[in-house]
Amino acid sequence: MLDLFSRNRVATLILVLAVAYAAIGTAAPGYLSGATASVVVSNSLVLMLISLGTMMVILTRNIDVSSGSVLGLSAAVLGLSLTAGVSLPLSIAFCLATGAVAGAFNGLMVAYLGIPSIVATLGTLGLYRGIMLVLTGGRWIEDLPQGLKALAANLGFGFSILTIVVLALVALAWIVLRKTRFGRISTRSAITARPPTISVYQLSWCSFPLSSQRASAPPSPASSSPPRSASSQIRPATASN
Repeated sequence: MLDLFSRNRVATLILVLAVAYAAIGTAAPGYLSGATASVVVSNSLVLMLISLGTMMVILTRNIDVSSGSVLGLSAAVLGLSLTAGVSLPLSIAFCLATGAVAGAFNGLMVAYLGIPSIVATLGTLGLYRGIMLVLTGGRWIEDLPQGLKALAANLGFGFSILTIVVLALVALAWIVLRKTRFGRISTRSAITARPPTISVYQLSWCSFPLSSQRASAPPSPASSSPPRSASSQIRPATASN
């Protein structure tokens, strides 16, 4: 049993989490409840999305530190589009397109211009944040429509539309990594440190738009089931990495 945990990092992590939850639940009996699980999951949605995309970049032996700025810029585009009267589906499309373009630019610099990924994405971190501040003037984006906040409404068992979308993206990422040529080559390259059998430029370039599109997925307008006053506002100046 100990040998299993010593060789399996995932099993070790699950064991540590189980022990931690059990200890906290013993100290605070109300902690181990469906309501707590719902809040933890809903508060983790944005981090899960960013982590999914960043994982794709890390598998190509690169790094993307601009995800937070892409998130802020995409949120600003979403908010400004909605307040300008654009429909919610089209605003979400603009939001995702913003992330795709930002990621493609990162990938272009890394894969084809030969700039180290840490240097390139540190530069675009400031660039995208600057564009966001220019677009918003550093002001809050207020009076967002109810349709956006409805995406975070509780559908039952603590799940919302956003929760379902994120879980679907997790499943899609698993399928891409396990069942597609791109995923198998990326994973093999990361584990064995062998050069990929397809163009390293193509592999690296594709990973950055995937990362940024995950970061640009519409952020949850409410981080828990009970709506908060800040859920109707986007504060672009607080986007961080």
